[in-house]
Amino acid sequence: MGELRLEHGGPLFDWLLHVEGSDNRIEVSSVIRDSNAERNGLERGDVIRSYGDHLVYQVRELRDATQRGELGDSVTLEIERNGRTQTVRLERGPMGVQLHGRRVVPEELP
Repeated sequence: MGELRLEHGGPLFDWLLHVEGSDNRIEVSSVIRDSNAERNGLERGDVIRSYGDHLVYQVRELRDATQRGELGDSVTLEIERNGRTQTVRLERGPMGVQLHGRRVVPEELP
């Protein structure tokens, strides 16, 4: 699947995940008190769409992304909350959240 993502880009990869029955969204199921996520405004129910400059579709991708780079550097997350897109900045490294995958019909056609 990684090769397909590189070859076809985000929107097509999103559709491929959906069509094959895989999760294609990452939702915050809980936020740990006093964590990096709570201090920077992440909330239960937020859907994480990108980490840094990279779209993320599955929990494993996000976990891998949090382990790259320098611990403590600032990183931008693009999230969806209540139907709106927002940007949240936090420190690279453990976010302090529980995550689960969701399968949704992509809005953007490839």
